[in-house]
Amino acid sequence: MLIIYNYKMRHKCKIRKFSRDPKHRKAMLRNLVTNLMQHQRITTTLERAKEMRPFVERLIRRAKGKDYQGNVVLKQNLFSKDAISNVKNIMVPRFENQPAGFTRVKYLGLRQNDRANMAYIEIIGNEIETYEKNEF
Repeated sequence: MLIIYNYKMRHKCKIRKFSRDPKHRKAMLRNLVTNLMQHQRITTTLERAKEMRPFVERLIRRAKGKDYQGNVVLKQNLFSKDAISNVKNIMVPRFENQPAGFTRVKYLGLRQNDRANMAYIEIIGNEIETYEKNEF
């Protein structure tokens, strides 16, 4: 007996869709990245943090160019002027000699109410990280 299934296997489907249409998904990622650039560490689900990481890395790498196109990319992708100024004034000088690896994702465990995997994503070398190293 031959059984035919009506679904495709997800080979080579790298993007996570989060049950959202593309515009909503892009807006969600831009909001998360804007908050990350303002606060330098945010807590979110593990899947969102993993999906954010290449977006953040690409954005900082483009901003390091110190040309007009880097400013255009920042203004297109970040929602607030505070986040843009943080990238230009704090992060670009910090990562002057570092080619990549600007973010860190750390698993925190399961969220209490729905058991979702939680993680924080942070910019390497932020003030929170240095405070925690000195405190403990």
